[in-house]
Amino acid sequence: VRSRFAGIIFVGDSQIREVAWAALQLLTPRQQRYLNASQKIFPLHGDTAAQLASPCLPQTIGKTCFTASCGKLGWSTSCVVHSPFHNKSHAESMRQLLLLRPHEWDGALSVHQSVCDADFFVSYQATWGAVPIAPESLPSCLHPREPHGLYASAGQRKMGGRRPVLWVVNGCGLHEMESCDARRHALPQNVLARFSLEQLHKSVVYQPVGGGFLLRQAKRFKGECAAVDADQIAAKETEWLRERGVRHYAFNALALQFAPLLFDAIHFTYYWVPCKKTFPEMARLVAQLALQ
Repeated sequence: VRSRFAGIIFVGDSQIREVAWAALQLLTPRQQRYLNASQKIFPLHGDTAAQLASPCLPQTIGKTCFTASCGKLGWSTSCVVHSPFHNKSHAESMRQLLLLRPHEWDGALSVHQSVCDADFFVSYQATWGAVPIAPESLPSCLHPREPHGLYASAGQRKMGGRRPVLWVVNGCGLHEMESCDARRHALPQNVLARFSLEQLHKSVVYQPVGGGFLLRQAKRFKGECAAVDADQIAAKETEWLRERGVRHYAFNALALQFAPLLFDAIHFTYYWVPCKKTFPEMARLVAQLALQ
């Protein structure tokens, strides 16, 4: 994966966030991970090295965005984890926007500029609504050289040419089902609207919605959505993806098969739940499915 791609950008809700963190662990073996010490948002105390080595996303990172920029694979190299936020107030304002007004997010991505000089990177961007992603908001070093071409980077490998960026995306289906927004019927159509056909065919992997069983049981789905389940939404997503040749994997089937391991019927791990009480092995399996 690292020889083929310059990095991976995960965009979506918390079901994608745990996959992003699992992919970082999977693709950076033997590499020490550090927080960008110059950023005030990160705490200056505690064993951050141990937290960043955890198979579960630590609270230190938070729930909205991170970028890990890595050197070449090996014992003597490392990955530095960056936040797009200036301080905790800045991070909280983004969280409030995504939580209360998710469709007002403009689709701009918060990928750190450090990816331009990285051998490999993993980045996560939170979105809690089916809003069109704006890939053109990436750092200019990643922009296509030709119209509608692939986002790519040479990074540290100046002699090896540019490697494309891999995208792993979901459509925030459970959020749209809970708000009973009309976007639930066209999740990939919305979030992938700004990608060219070449980009969709060669660099995008999509994760359909899955889980959410307790939301329905608790009557969190209102109105005409009260009788909707994730499989119905996932079927619409999959139909559109197949027609356009976009790679995807059946997360909804996996979530149903391993439902007892979803501690809240949504997540295999969660940033404020002790890792020993969750199933990071399952988040790792989902990451492997995405990469496969």
